[in-house]
Amino acid sequence: MGMRTIRLGEPLPDGWQSYRQVPLTEAVQLTEDTTIFSSLRDPLKGSAGDWLIRDIRGYLAIIPDDIFQESYVSVGWGDISPTRNPATPSPLPVSANP
Repeated sequence: MGMRTIRLGEPLPDGWQSYRQVPLTEAVQLTEDTTIFSSLRDPLKGSAGDWLIRDIRGYLAIIPDDIFQESYVSVGWGDISPTRNPATPSPLPVSANP
């Protein structure tokens, strides 16, 4: 059996259902232009108003505010890291641009 190819504008498969992402994400809104240096990839760059998010695995990403507002809802909880004491603050490796 070969791989099916769907081109832009062609009908998608039937039977779609709605799903909600289960993993929790921590987020903080940036108040200034920021660069985050990570050993995993190129530096992440965000502007004031963007959101810095960290997922349950510890991966960092920067999300523009409009996409964040459409995609995330606050649950009012703090740190979600399974390896840290929830009573301690959540340090993020952030370096503000000069």
